[in-house]
Amino acid sequence: MWLQQTYLQSLTVRLEEMRIKRRDSEQWMHHRLLPQDLRERVRRYDQYKWLETRGVDEETLVQSLPKDLKRDIKRHLCLNLVRRVSMVLFFSVVFDAPLVCFFPIFFVEICL
Repeated sequence: MWLQQTYLQSLTVRLEEMRIKRRDSEQWMHHRLLPQDLRERVRRYDQYKWLETRGVDEETLVQSLPKDLKRDIKRHLCLNLVRRVSMVLFFSVVFDAPLVCFFPIFFVEICL
């Protein structure tokens, strides 16, 4: 029971933070006179971000961790992506090789 209550309280806080962020974003877009298409893109991004993270600021959470733990988490989260990139690079090498030059940059980004 206590765990459910804590979860609901946490979710309520995150929903309120998201509502405030959305309001601030709308005010900023209005103040800067952004065109409607840009405003829609910002709204879609905010919605996507909320659906992916449920309001948890993953970047801040990971940034506060020690470097080795941060690296291990990034590796874990990106492992499937790295495997897919490896397959793309394999086919790229076999057929044309335009992506090979980006491979080291990609790995540096994951491992830091």
